[in-house]
Amino acid sequence: MLKAGRRRAWVPVGLVVLFAVITAAGCSTGGSIRPSGASTGDPATDAAAILGRYKSTPAADASLAVRIKPAKGDALNIQLHIWCAADGRVRINASKLDLDFCSALLRPDGSYIVIAPRAHLAATGTFDDQDRANLTPLFTQPGLIADELRSGPLPPHGAWQEGHPEEPDRSTLFFQLPPHLTADATWDTRSGLVTIKELICSNPDSRDVIDVVYSHERDFDGLLRPTLANVTVATMVGSNVIQAPTPESLKASDPTNITIGLRSFDGLGEISAERMHLDVPADARTVPLDELLKHLGD
Repeated sequence: MLKAGRRRAWVPVGLVVLFAVITAAGCSTGGSIRPSGASTGDPATDAAAILGRYKSTPAADASLAVRIKPAKGDALNIQLHIWCAADGRVRINASKLDLDFCSALLRPDGSYIVIAPRAHLAATGTFDDQDRANLTPLFTQPGLIADELRSGPLPPHGAWQEGHPEEPDRSTLFFQLPPHLTADATWDTRSGLVTIKELICSNPDSRDVIDVVYSHERDFDGLLRPTLANVTVATMVGSNVIQAPTPESLKASDPTNITIGLRSFDGLGEISAERMHLDVPADARTVPLDELLKHLGD
């Protein structure tokens, strides 16, 4: 778990869930990547072309291999199985050495159920402003997870702004995600694919910076998805909050590095109610979310 300043980035489920880690089997691109043409200069048009390149699906079923390396400490390897329903719900199973250690159901209204089955602990509730200030936005905003798997690296919504028009082979789309997220996606105009994405979550006294580098796209029955993502997560506090992130500031904030490999992916019309259902076990003790997350991070 990355802990910097007063903020906590809950890595085991809250972070890795967003991006499709270690070497993934079958990372080679399925089919050739055809050029998409240069940027049109119109952000909405370019965004639509990029989204059309990946193609979307109403629901998704994916398994991922994840390697998490804090700046200090040993690396952690886990596996995730994620189901994204058409209504925005996200169901997660996390395992290590083939043993489940966490299950979660995140709903688009901010309500959640999180279970640590081996510890017989559970937490239920709805994310409030304090949760959103203390936890990574990738956990408290399940729509980010659902969009990533169902639509690809570029979110399907946005009041787009375009940058870097002077660079013929690269362009950047800027967008904002409520309540405190700003982001940009750099794409290669030759392939029409997103290569880098940065999410910044700003709060009064700190700023979370999440950088993602995508590669090894593969065609899953007509849905193009990156099968490898290298993620850097850093929290900046104090004077760094009002400064643009730099390699020096990220290094100073002890970033966590995450490698995510998409091992399997299925686009679906819907996911069964049974699959998306999660109950608190009868033998589980219900505790505050902070306590359960602390247990998972120990």
